[in-house]
Amino acid sequence: MFLTLLIVGMAACAFATRYLPIVLFQDRELPGPVKTALNYVPAAVLAALVFPEVVTPMYEGGGDWAVPTLIGGVVTLIAGRLLKNFLAVAAIGAVTFFVLRQLLGG
Repeated sequence: MFLTLLIVGMAACAFATRYLPIVLFQDRELPGPVKTALNYVPAAVLAALVFPEVVTPMYEGGGDWAVPTLIGGVVTLIAGRLLKNFLAVAAIGAVTFFVLRQLLGG
């Protein structure tokens, strides 16, 4: 029962933090700089989640994982700058990682 209440409470908190700003600010127009800054939030969050995973194997002595992970991250970064298509960039990065891991015997 405690676990169910914990899950319901966490869901309510997650919902409230997303829903309340929409309700409170629905009739207000955001300033231009705020709108511009909010356009960068998804990319910044994705980078904050991915970057540690790319560089961590090198510092933990990952050995087999370090080279494919780092090269896959660099190829993904370059593809992202050139293509501007998230699905294609993610596919290129994943394929690069898995091909290098197979070639290097990971």
